[in-house]
Amino acid sequence: MSYIRTRKVVKVANLIPHKDSPNFFMEMAPAMIPTHAFDQTYWNVQMDAISQMQNKYSDLNRLYPLQIENSHGNRKYSQTQAFSHICDVEHMVECMHRYNLTMRLNIKRPSEHAATHTCMELSKDHLVRLIGENDSENSNVKTIQLRAKADAEKAMPTNGDLFFTIRTENGKHFFQHVDYEISEHCDDILLNNADTTMKF
Repeated sequence: MSYIRTRKVVKVANLIPHKDSPNFFMEMAPAMIPTHAFDQTYWNVQMDAISQMQNKYSDLNRLYPLQIENSHGNRKYSQTQAFSHICDVEHMVECMHRYNLTMRLNIKRPSEHAATHTCMELSKDHLVRLIGENDSENSNVKTIQLRAKADAEKAMPTNGDLFFTIRTENGKHFFQHVDYEISEHCDDILLNNADTTMKF
């Protein structure tokens, strides 16, 4: 689960390349439902829809390298390559609504252990709210902050904060880039001690 918050987009400079490049990828998935409501036939329909969207939008299930900047005890992962122009947010929302889909945003740290990765949800409701946000600075970009529900009230979120940015062109919205911020302490635990429970 995640929550949404808007913020001013800050351009990051002096990014430090990491010796083992982490990656970002996003994927479509069926929205969570109660186990008793699962229907195999409808799930197959959802899988077909996801496959069609992956063929249409090359940004889906594609690895994007991230660079790392350490500053004042925090670590920022930033996308080195912007998304392509074809990821039309309005069309994505329409498909997500029609087939009850959601998006998973994944930060893949330089480790083969899946427990070191961070995954946050970007739902159709998040995207609808983001599209509707006023661009008070006329910057043609809008950003939402996603955070794990368990971290909602924490000053230092265990799982970090993920910032997803879209841009406006000719009245439509397109995916732009992703940034991810986490304390060095929490990030090191996730990266180096996948089987250790974090205690604060």
